[in-house]
Amino acid sequence: MVCAIKAPLPKAIGGNVQAAVNFTVGLCQLPMLVNIATTGHKLQGQTKAKLVISVWSQRKNWNYVALSRVQTRDGLYLVQELPWNADFSMLHSLREMIERLKQCAPDQIEWDLNEERETIEERRRNANYSLNRIH
Repeated sequence: MVCAIKAPLPKAIGGNVQAAVNFTVGLCQLPMLVNIATTGHKLQGQTKAKLVISVWSQRKNWNYVALSRVQTRDGLYLVQELPWNADFSMLHSLREMIERLKQCAPDQIEWDLNEERETIEERRRNANYSLNRIH
């Protein structure tokens, strides 16, 4: 792309308010996809068709999160080799929390499908009743 520019002549080289320089410049725009870089935190819970990992973290579980976001191994691109000492283990505090939650959870969740259907129907009837009163 070529563009014509009219710019004021700077006072430092003897210009004044009325003086201007006309010139032509060539512009080149590179195609870019903005905002494709992200952090490991933002990747959590996402699935990507392709993923480039440029740097590894020494934090526990981060490397696992990064590697597990891509759908296939063909879509995974590594700028650096995976470090031989990468730690994929679960944080001790997370493991303890899971164990505490297991102790609090009921052995079996009781769920009555018919009762659930009746509750939904009752809510639907109440909503329709409220709407009819408004109109």
